[in-house]
Amino acid sequence: MPLAALLLAAASTAIFWTADGVLSLVIAQAVQGVATGTAISGLAAGLVDFSPARHPQAGTTVTAVGTSVGLAAGAAVVGLLVQSVPHPQHRRLLRPHPGLPAPRGGDLA
Repeated sequence: MPLAALLLAAASTAIFWTADGVLSLVIAQAVQGVATGTAISGLAAGLVDFSPARHPQAGTTVTAVGTSVGLAAGAAVVGLLVQSVPHPQHRRLLRPHPGLPAPRGGDLA
């Protein structure tokens, strides 16, 4: 399952990178959602399976808290990045890889 999740995540990244309209963005988001759901469910099952016998609830607790903290931290970091860039809709925080096609439209400065 983790390999499938990584392949789906890579596919969604490629779709996002080459998106030229709303439909391709929606498709990329859907593929990314499937990849995330696949990864989280597989990793959560592994945490529950490998929980210590003396603390059987540890796997579910770590899964619930880790997911919540990760989602909140991701939103906070993105919010801080958007606030720190003068025009976030016109700038890229990371330069594109030289082997990938440049995104269409927008300022790449």
